[in-house]
Amino acid sequence: MKSQNYDCFSLKKSGMLKKVLTCLVLFVSIVGFSQVKKTANLHTGEIEYNSLDIIITVDSLEELEGEFDANDIEELFDEIEGFKMISFKLICNAVENSREHKNSMSIKIENTKDDKDYFIKRIQKLKKVGVNYYNNKD
Repeated sequence: MKSQNYDCFSLKKSGMLKKVLTCLVLFVSIVGFSQVKKTANLHTGEIEYNSLDIIITVDSLEELEGEFDANDIEELFDEIEGFKMISFKLICNAVENSREHKNSMSIKIENTKDDKDYFIKRIQKLKKVGVNYYNNKD
């Protein structure tokens, strides 16, 4: 009588290789196909803009005078129909020779888009304040 030696690590002789591979393929397919695809419910309606912030930073009086005028602001108002609130901020930096003295001034105005003429007048006054700042900074 011939005795058979079974190796406990050999899967071929005991038929376990087929069972292990089947379980492994089954496990991988279940895990792979059970992932839920999330569909985004995107609303493709109108986009609503709330506010527009315009910030202008200048370092000298020459930059301030050449930066904006009334015609530019009028054109800007014609292009920004979707915004409800508009803010305009002017930052005037005073460039000094010494590193210790850094002066700056900033003014911000906010308004709704409905009153276009009033807002343009306020922006022109803002420009005058900036000109006065550079003229009287000494």
